[in-house]
Amino acid sequence: MKTKLFVVGAVALGLIGLPGCSSDSGTNEYLAKDMCHTFVKRRLKAPSTAKFSNETVKGGPSRWTVVGEVDSENSFGAMLRSPYICKEHTTDGGDTWYPDHVELLED
Repeated sequence: MKTKLFVVGAVALGLIGLPGCSSDSGTNEYLAKDMCHTFVKRRLKAPSTAKFSNETVKGGPSRWTVVGEVDSENSFGAMLRSPYICKEHTTDGGDTWYPDHVELLED
């Protein structure tokens, strides 16, 4: 039952694309940020500990750049803050996202 509620809620919020439906720039910015989180987490030692902050989203409608900071645990369990930059693009009206450049920077 919870799964059905989530899907209905996600469709109502416009988080799941439907054929023939257009999404506003706020939703596109949210999706761009969310996908960059996914791409950045792939580079972390402990992705489940990631906490994102100070983010700026620019671009659209198909090319996006997200700049921000991510706090996550390193191999020794210590929390580290790393600035990051993520450039990505989308095809098929936002159904498929591709990372063009993902970089974790030294602080």
